[in-house]
This record gives sequence, C-alpha cells and structure tokens, in this order.
Amino acid sequence: MSGKAETPSYRLAAFLVTRGVRFMGTKQRGPQTIFILEGGDSTNQLIDEYPNSPERTYDDKCKSMHELTQVRRIES
Repeated sequence: MSGKAETPSYRLAAFLVTRGVRFMGTKQRGPQTIFILEGGDSTNQLIDEYPNSPERTYDDKCKSMHELTQVRRIES
C-alpha cells in the first residue's frame, strides 16, 4: 500500500525521515505547516513505534534542556 502521510508535527516528520521515509514536501493549512511524507504500511508501523522510540526520549531531553536556557538564574 502506498500513499501519503501528513502531519503538522515537525518532530514526527523528522523521526520518519530519519527512519527512511521519503519527504515529499509541505503545504499550508491556515497558519499551520503540514509535512507530507510517503505513506504505506511501513510508515504506519513507524508511527506506531514513535512514542516509545529512543529518538523520542532524546527529543524529550532536548526540549527539557532548551527550557533550561529560558530560565533566568539568580546569582548568589
């Protein structure tokens, strides 16, 4: 089965591309950018793997580290 997969999530799109899914472009839906990727059974399987993937854990840690850069610390 082949087709298209669409997502507004740049993190999910990057995960899929990293795992070998072909990036086909973007489109606008109002103010939102939608990422278009090659669809199919293997893409669906990767989407199911995404929440528990090592990449997701890494991504969560990056977000946490980025949030720390936004905190102003009081020097003593």
